[in-house]
Amino acid sequence: MKATWAIGNISGDTENFKTVCFDKGIMDKILELDEKFPKNQQLKKNIVWIISNLVQLAPLAGFEWEEIQKGIPLIKSSLFQEEANEIFTHALKSVSYIAGMMIIFLIIIP
Repeated sequence: MKATWAIGNISGDTENFKTVCFDKGIMDKILELDEKFPKNQQLKKNIVWIISNLVQLAPLAGFEWEEIQKGIPLIKSSLFQEEANEIFTHALKSVSYIAGMMIIFLIIIP
C-alpha cells in the first residue's frame, strides 16, 4: 500500500518523474495490482490516483497514448460506483485531463 502511495507522489511530482514512470511500465504494474486485489478499495483509490497523476499534463511528459489507454477501463468502472468517493473523484479528474488532451491534439495542434 505504501509503495502505491509513493508511486502516486512520484508520478505527480514532475514531468521528468512522470516520463520515468511511463518508461518503466508503471501502468501495467498498477493495473496488475488491481486485478490481483480487486476488492481492496484503498489500493484501488491509490491506483486511480496514480492514473490521474499520469494523465495530468501527460502531453508535456512525452507519453505514449497506448499507455494512457490501458488505464481507461479502470477509470470508466470507477465512475460507475454506488457512492461518490475519492476513487470517483480521481477517476473524474482523469476523464477531465484526457478530454483536455483530446482538445489539444484534435483542435489546437492539427
